[in-house]
Amino acid sequence: MKHNRSLILTLTAAAAFTAAAAPHGGADAPLGTLKPQARAALQAKTYVPTGFYPSYTERPRAAVAPSRAETPDASRPWFYAIRTYHSAGYGPSFCRFKAGFSPEPKSMYTLSGDANGFAGTLTAPDSFNFADWTVNSSGGITAVNWAILNPSNGNIQRHSLQVADPLSMDMTFDATSGKIFAISAMADVLTNIDPANGDVKVVAESLPFYTLSCDQAGQLYGIAIDAAGNASLHSVNKATGASVKVGDTGVKVFTQNGYSIYQTAEFSAADGCLYWATVTPEGNGALYRVDTTDGHAAYLNVFPASESFSAMASLPLTANAGAPGAPTDIDAHGAPDASLRATISFKAPALTADGKPLESLESVAIYRGRDAEAIHTFIGPKPGEQLEFTDENAMSGFNAYRIVATNEVGASVPVYVAAFCGDDFPLAPQGLSVALGSDGVPRLTWTAPTKGVNGLGLRPDKITYTVTRNLTGTEEDLVASRLTKCEFIDAGIPLDVQAYPYYRVRAVSPSGEGLPSAPAGIYTGPAYDLPFVESFAGCVPATAPWISQSLAMGGAWELNYISSFPGTGPADDDGMLIFPCFSMAKGAEGRIASPLITFADAANPVLTFQFYYLNMESEDLIFDDGLQVEYSLDRGQTFEPVENGLFLQKNANTRWTEVSLPLKAVAGKPDVSIAFRGISDGGFNVLLDAIAIRDVPAGIVMPREELSDTDVPIYTLDGRMLRSKSLSGLPAGVYIRAGRKIIIR
Repeated sequence: MKHNRSLILTLTAAAAFTAAAAPHGGADAPLGTLKPQARAALQAKTYVPTGFYPSYTERPRAAVAPSRAETPDASRPWFYAIRTYHSAGYGPSFCRFKAGFSPEPKSMYTLSGDANGFAGTLTAPDSFNFADWTVNSSGGITAVNWAILNPSNGNIQRHSLQVADPLSMDMTFDATSGKIFAISAMADVLTNIDPANGDVKVVAESLPFYTLSCDQAGQLYGIAIDAAGNASLHSVNKATGASVKVGDTGVKVFTQNGYSIYQTAEFSAADGCLYWATVTPEGNGALYRVDTTDGHAAYLNVFPASESFSAMASLPLTANAGAPGAPTDIDAHGAPDASLRATISFKAPALTADGKPLESLESVAIYRGRDAEAIHTFIGPKPGEQLEFTDENAMSGFNAYRIVATNEVGASVPVYVAAFCGDDFPLAPQGLSVALGSDGVPRLTWTAPTKGVNGLGLRPDKITYTVTRNLTGTEEDLVASRLTKCEFIDAGIPLDVQAYPYYRVRAVSPSGEGLPSAPAGIYTGPAYDLPFVESFAGCVPATAPWISQSLAMGGAWELNYISSFPGTGPADDDGMLIFPCFSMAKGAEGRIASPLITFADAANPVLTFQFYYLNMESEDLIFDDGLQVEYSLDRGQTFEPVENGLFLQKNANTRWTEVSLPLKAVAGKPDVSIAFRGISDGGFNVLLDAIAIRDVPAGIVMPREELSDTDVPIYTLDGRMLRSKSLSGLPAGVYIRAGRKIIIR
């Protein structure tokens, strides 16, 4: 019987994203681990805080200017930025620089010297929001803060966090929605971050961008960099995370081991152009202006001390004293029937830009996008008056509007708002279910979404569906498209080999593909016969598919040769499963499930495995970490606990211990999966090895105290002669001695 040898992983973005601290961890207990792009960024730094990265390779520096130099734009806009690298080894600082100028960026405030990263953005004139964190030598995050800096006086409010969620490659503020968008440094996901406290919401999966920027219209852009250092610009859908390549920048940047380092890009409020601070292959910090129509990047200047930056934001525009303040209570929304109409409502300003009562207004004008001509002007409205306008000529997709109030002194600072019009991007289909027909072929059903991600209704007659299948744990293959019904039969699955395909369904409107459904899978193909044995030799399963599923707070099993906590190796020296409680949050759970096994002819099946847990035998270090043995009778759709199958740290010995567990509930059942549910209480790692399931026949049951040590060969049920001929030294189990079956308890 043939079987696939790959380890299958079923993952969700949210589960992979969240990690929290172990309560006892001290300086080396990580909150989470950075993805490779972020680790490479930290290792490429010259400035290294004391106690971190005791050995590192300084990135190269050369006074070589990039090619394609261009005369800087005459406006030369100003930017705030967080400088994380200086050739003289200065620590990180909040600074200011002017595009196209060669003088060293002016440091305004020194930041914490033992922190890293500092992705951030400006959400208000007095609020530059960023995350800082400390890491250990393996890239594990040991502390995280959400910080709010006032650029006018340098005051910083810090909120200590117990999760690593807000750590980002780059972040940007969308003025049209009032949201911070970010590319996570922990996983390839697009997130929203609450400016007040750093709380994070995962929006969608995303490409592994190094920068993220939002223009005045609310459109996101990201810069991706391949292993060779070639950079390309992409537009990003802020509702679905989907991206479209705009074009190559024509710029090659610094890389280390196939990854680039922290960099940042942002739009200028002064000229509306995109500026990008990166590092050249020669190690020079450099500034480019990027054309969002074709992706081409024009070189502006090299920073004189090879500075590089992890965050930047355009200095906000200001209005003259006595000019109107900004309109307030702004809202914009598209028509719910998918027609191309947008309604914009707001209150006219009641105060001047310097905070005094506003006596009168000449006008309040609404502009679409970057148009110089207003689409509507309110003449002489009263200060504080509620105003509303419907744009009957909106475009399909996001429509950005800016609103400007004027009086005899001058104009207000523009405020921005966006409304989505037309056919919305669908929300995720719900209730995806997979079942096998009588022919063994997977049949999928789901419920159609009724609304889009921007809150608009959908036209059912305009919705189709795509179905993707994952057989490897890493790649999704498109197996169906343009489906008009909420069902699909996957006749392309080979049925002679056991597999675990899992599927996702996406609804597609005329605007594009919506959010994916939660994954759903099922075992297909023939089951294994008893006896079933798995030791994970070479850290590769000999049987397949093993299904790893995160159940809560990112908990997941992993294969390895060594566990740091405890410092031990496999029971049989060839690989083992680890549930890493030490580096996971309290409450994290994850399941690893075996391939299908048939127990149809088994009268007394027994599971044995080796279990290890570090018991510190200290009242301060007693945790309820452990595992629960489970079983599934419906090809992995649901799992039930095995009777007496809970094994906890506080009841364990500090050694490898063989566990023998009867599987009464599955006797006589076909197509069974046996699973191990890891449970983290924030303690030490759970180790699992040498899994075996056998049907134990009736035989002689012998208590240990009655065993004889006579020199008679002893065999396992699969015919292996044991080196020891002594029954008294054997673990519990079933053996053959002198032609008789012996059950040792």
